[in-house]
Amino acid sequence: MEPQQQSNIYIVGPSCTGKTTLLNGLKEYFEQQSLSFGGAPPAIIAETAREVLKELDFKQGEYFHDPKKVLTLQQAILNSQYNAESLASRVPHWYISDRSGLDPIVYTALFVSDTAVREMIGSPQWKYLEQKMRAGTVLLCEAGGPWLTNDGVRWMPKDEGEWTEHEQKFRTMLETLGIPFTLVSKEVLDLKERVGIALEAHGQLFEKSKHDAEVVLRPE
Repeated sequence: MEPQQQSNIYIVGPSCTGKTTLLNGLKEYFEQQSLSFGGAPPAIIAETAREVLKELDFKQGEYFHDPKKVLTLQQAILNSQYNAESLASRVPHWYISDRSGLDPIVYTALFVSDTAVREMIGSPQWKYLEQKMRAGTVLLCEAGGPWLTNDGVRWMPKDEGEWTEHEQKFRTMLETLGIPFTLVSKEVLDLKERVGIALEAHGQLFEKSKHDAEVVLRPE
């Protein structure tokens, strides 16, 4: 199967749910497949939020209490994701994205306002990214598990309840927008098993048209 025929993979969810670890596991898998069977591995779109935070010089804890700063940050992240996917789409190749265009919309819903969310959803950047996500494989990493650590950069939930609340917002937004997704359960800690869930979901959605794709939820 030629790489350019594959659907893109998006790994989403609240902070500290093993998203980047899963991306690295998938990256290693596809690189090994490429060495064994030929063809190019997928491109990788790294998390854009960290670079945007550096560019804006926003420090942890100083922006999520200020809706204006949150909105500035999330709009910049949306634009950065748009630029990254636009660039990646210029070649006949597919990619795995650490996060998505939906992430800044979710955080805007949590920390800014419904009005700001509607404006972002109506933007040409999101319309482009939404189309890509609908045709792709979306993996939602569930809150919980041993990954809750403070990296000194990103937003941190104050407790388990807030962590779960943010994950629920991702679910709600995906369901409201009609974007199919697969839940990567917090109960599955082994990286090989998590990669297996992702690969199975990728195969399921590749065999369906985007119109036939259904939400795939793993047992919690």
